[in-house]
Amino acid sequence: RVGVQLYGSPNPDFVSGLEQQGAKVAVVQVYNYGPASDTVRVLEFIEALLSGTVDAITFTSAPQIESLFDTAETAGRTSLLLAALNKDISVAVIGEVTGRALIRRGVEVRIMPKVPKMAPLADAMAAYFEHAGR
Repeated sequence: RVGVQLYGSPNPDFVSGLEQQGAKVAVVQVYNYGPASDTVRVLEFIEALLSGTVDAITFTSAPQIESLFDTAETAGRTSLLLAALNKDISVAVIGEVTGRALIRRGVEVRIMPKVPKMAPLADAMAAYFEHAGR
């Protein structure tokens, strides 16, 4: 028997792989992301990202990325968002799973701690900006 804690979204490939190896999988979903309750605020945030007034953004989960890009797509701002994230904004992620979600979208991840925890993420961001002279 194997317990699998999901991080906001299903992972059928992982669960299926375990089951194919003979495991009886018990899936536990601790939290679930839903659509943004105030899309106007998300659109305002996207416009702030596009305006050049944001130096850095931090993502702590893949569903956050999907939500941001879904809203950008609905507003016809996806290509502009990608350009801003890759040119003007230092993108930080808490770990590899979140980083891969951005990379799949075509975003360059500039900051990722060696340990996927909040304190190391803050330290990695501080070191990045100290080195960049910002």
